[in-house]
Amino acid sequence: MVLAEQIGGGGGMERYLDIVAPALGARGDRVVMLARSVGPQRSDARAVPWSDEHDEPSVQAAAMVRAEIESLEPDAVVLHNVLDAGVVAAARRASRMIYHLHDHRPTCPNGDRVYPRSGRRCSSPLGMSCLLHSALDGCMYGPRTRSLGLLRRRERLRDAIMTSDVVVANSPFVARRAAGSGITGALPVELPLPDDAYVDGPPRAGDGTAIFVGRVEPQKGLRSLVRAIALLPAGSRIPLRVVGDGPDLEGCVAEAARRGVVLELFGRCDANGVRAAIDASSVLVLPSLWDEPFGYVGIEAFARGRPVCAYDVGGISWWLRDGQNGILVPPGDERGLAGALLAMLRDGPAEAGIGAACARLGVAARGDAEAYRHGPIVDRLRALYAGA
Repeated sequence: MVLAEQIGGGGGMERYLDIVAPALGARGDRVVMLARSVGPQRSDARAVPWSDEHDEPSVQAAAMVRAEIESLEPDAVVLHNVLDAGVVAAARRASRMIYHLHDHRPTCPNGDRVYPRSGRRCSSPLGMSCLLHSALDGCMYGPRTRSLGLLRRRERLRDAIMTSDVVVANSPFVARRAAGSGITGALPVELPLPDDAYVDGPPRAGDGTAIFVGRVEPQKGLRSLVRAIALLPAGSRIPLRVVGDGPDLEGCVAEAARRGVVLELFGRCDANGVRAAIDASSVLVLPSLWDEPFGYVGIEAFARGRPVCAYDVGGISWWLRDGQNGILVPPGDERGLAGALLAMLRDGPAEAGIGAACARLGVAARGDAEAYRHGPIVDRLRALYAGA
């Protein structure tokens, strides 16, 4: 039995389940999915409206989950982004319970480990430091009584997660951050890529363009990337493709126009559209300014034979090996990011429109992508679910 925040949608956790759940079914497992939110035309899941991360746990939803477990007697209940502590406690009625940590919300009342006022990344554990930063940095609801209530609900969620037989994290970074807040022993397991994510045969040459893929919001760093490209001499400025939308898109477009940076806007794309845009480009840039739990789009680029240039934040360094399959730049170092891109894309012609360094890194990236094929990863998860 899978309990998930959402089934159907464009988020990373939803894509994860769209890969893993059918693969479990193909191995002979019956998979029943319950979700707080179920997308349209998803008859493979049923909605159970438990509480979101800011509200008191739902007594009714917990009772519904207990009834489902008692009726179906699943071998294991597997939870993904369930942030209602009462529902997590109800799932403990199963013979085995596994909790997947996909992001920072179980150990961060803000949800993103970023201080709202300064934008700085937080490394403090869940607890009294959160109350301190509610006053200093505007965390939670600021210095108000309701902030204490939110903290207590998050601590209750943490304690419920710790009753799991297994906790799975999507990177060693997430596991370390969780351990610092009391969720100890989480096992990092690679995120899976479906077989159709991989380019067949040698990747075709890119056109010397960089590409950004993701939701356009301040923490994702598109403005920082625009400023970095603007630091290059006018004749060396790299065109930038942008796949995605979000609240900061209009501001990023205006920033690019002011600074003379060429943007090619694709809007939101399905998986095939994203792959086509990556194939046409030469390097994917991940300029995130927050601690990315993993950075899934990076290994999607690897599977297409494209290297990645990224700020060294969060879990990115688990899969990006500096100088081998891409380049890591200190967080927020826009001049360093500009220099890295120029070195990758203008390092002598190896093929049409692509530098020798970029071609070399892309070959290594395509090889490293093999570690993320879904088959072996699903087999490992299935073993964990079964108690091996």
